[in-house]
Amino acid sequence: MSRLQKFKKKKKLVFIIKLIVFTYIVVFGFSYISSGTGAYFNTINNDKFSIQAGTWWDGSDLEFTGVPNQNVKACPEIEISVQLINNGFSMIGPSDYKLYYVENGNPKQNGEEIKNGTLNPIEAGEYFNLTHVIDAEGVYSFQVSQRPGYEGDSESEIWSEKVMVKCKENDKEEEESDKQDDSVEETNENEEDENESDEDNADEQENQNNEEIGKNDKDVDKGDKNSKKNEGVKEEETEEDDPVEKESEEDGSGEESNNTNIDDPEEGGKDDEKVD
Repeated sequence: MSRLQKFKKKKKLVFIIKLIVFTYIVVFGFSYISSGTGAYFNTINNDKFSIQAGTWWDGSDLEFTGVPNQNVKACPEIEISVQLINNGFSMIGPSDYKLYYVENGNPKQNGEEIKNGTLNPIEAGEYFNLTHVIDAEGVYSFQVSQRPGYEGDSESEIWSEKVMVKCKENDKEEEESDKQDDSVEETNENEEDENESDEDNADEQENQNNEEIGKNDKDVDKGDKNSKKNEGVKEEETEEDDPVEKESEEDGSGEESNNTNIDDPEEGGKDDEKVD
């Protein structure tokens, strides 16, 4: 096949394709014009809402890990430190902290704010140390604010333990004074013990005396009873002896009368004469 024949075939093919496309366009346009028109309405409700940054809780939960009281025996200036832990989710933003001071007592109740600052975000389960250099003896305590919108079990503002700072020199003086006070108290206690022991001894002696007096009283009572018994026995014996004495007296009187008759014969003769 020559090149001319190939060209003619391609030309016919292109013409057929153009004819088919033209026919398709004419049919589509005629159908669109002849069809009915319709209108469609769509309604869309648009709900508007906004999110304000920092008004929702990020789930963090800060807590101090220290004991209630922290004793620091050193002379200022020194650095004090307390430890925090995040028991919740990671913080997505910073928080605030403050440091309170009082010479004696509880900083939470009557302390003075001497420092405030920003606490950087703490990851979940992470520990963090709050530090500050102090220049005076006394009692210190940190206050930390939870993240905004906090809904945990703790308070929105948490307090650290009390950090009590005292100089060692002052501690020595206090120890000496405490020792002196202790010695004075011991002497007083010993004196009180001695007085109590003396009182106890006096009470015991008094009890013994009372017991002896009671025994003597009992002995006296027994003696009185025995004397009364003896008197009763003597009275009985005297009663038993009285009849014998009476008999002896009667016998004696009879003998005396006989003797008088024997000794006075004259009287007896006179009596005989009178009888005659």
